[in-house]
Amino acid sequence: MHTNRQNSVELILWILFDPGMDAREMKKHILFDALESYDQRQQEGEGFGIGPRTIVARITDRNPEDVTQAMIKRFRKVLSQMVEDAESKI
Repeated sequence: MHTNRQNSVELILWILFDPGMDAREMKKHILFDALESYDQRQQEGEGFGIGPRTIVARITDRNPEDVTQAMIKRFRKVLSQMVEDAESKI
């Protein structure tokens, strides 16, 4: 998983200026960048102004007070795996 945002900036520049990239390849890069940005915000605690408990509650259609620490931990693990999977496809 990238921790250096410079890599992401270089990736975006490559997407913008590489005339040979098809739509399928571009989708992979966009998905990776979006997931990586979302994951980084979650790790830094920014999470679009809401905490992981609220996000998990919304995803699982539960009340925030019903969300357990295990569910939050699973959410973070799945999100990290999604970032790694998206990165491996580019």
